[in-house]
Amino acid sequence: MTGPLCLVRISVRVSGYDPWMELRGYMIEVKFDGQTLVAEGTNKASQIALRGEDRNLGPVQVPVSQIASVDFKNANAVTNGRILVHTIAGKRYQITFRRKDRDAFQGLYNELESARANA
Repeated sequence: MTGPLCLVRISVRVSGYDPWMELRGYMIEVKFDGQTLVAEGTNKASQIALRGEDRNLGPVQVPVSQIASVDFKNANAVTNGRILVHTIAGKRYQITFRRKDRDAFQGLYNELESARANA
């Protein structure tokens, strides 16, 4: 099997039952434990696409309490989809995914919105 994988794992954690999602999008790996979103580009170009104007490299960690808004654009046959995460500090992070992974990333978007509503 070759190409990017889309993985979703749900496990029981010590603090109770928390959804833990691990996703692989278009040159990006994303993890969400219900409290913190962690995203990292798999190469330099995707790291720059993830961070926008912020050129620091390495994983992005955004606590749900710091998320101001989340926007979702679905993927189709012509364009990739994306999740835009805007923080209260004014930073913007873009998570890109392909059409074949859209259901998993729709689930991530739903989890982020649910966590924001409960924060």
